[in-house]
Amino acid sequence: MPADGPSKEQLEYYFKNSRPYFDELAKQLYDTDRDYYNKYIAPFYSSPFGGAPVRSTSAPRRTAVFTVAGAVVALLVAGISFFLTLQKPDDTNYEQKKEIEDTQEKARSKPDEQIEEPDTKTKSDKLSNYEKGLKFYKQKDYDAAARYFNKVTKVDDNYDNAQRKLEQIKKLRKENSSGNENNRDRYVKPKPVERIR
Repeated sequence: MPADGPSKEQLEYYFKNSRPYFDELAKQLYDTDRDYYNKYIAPFYSSPFGGAPVRSTSAPRRTAVFTVAGAVVALLVAGISFFLTLQKPDDTNYEQKKEIEDTQEKARSKPDEQIEEPDTKTKSDKLSNYEKGLKFYKQKDYDAAARYFNKVTKVDDNYDNAQRKLEQIKKLRKENSSGNENNRDRYVKPKPVERIR
């Protein structure tokens, strides 16, 4: 404990808890005992988070500079994070593109099989087997239509309609095979639509 003034622990307590008292004490010791001031009190003011020396008038300027610098840094960080969130790819869009690419790859590797386009609708909007069969029937893809009409169960309200459509597909196939002897293929499946991006 120094003989001329408070101990280092007391100075730390005053500096943290009673800053006006600490500043008054520092000013008094600066005028009366310069060695004590330089040894024990000056280190508190020389830290980057402390105040300025007692006789200096630059303390308000330093505080303002640190406040402005902090605000500028905060704005820069906010701006950069906002910019990065705008540049982030949309995960759902990426997944849809990946799914379309996968189905196109399957279509190239298996050209003889019918591969459905990915359904981008929600699960509640998906079509029933009868509706899918009807869609392919209207597109004159009778093989795919017959496949879906055969999946319609007896419990379904559209079971009778699906059976009628299956009979119509059989009649159309017979007409195509008997009506055109030169045509070996009864039915030519249309090529799937390719998307170009």
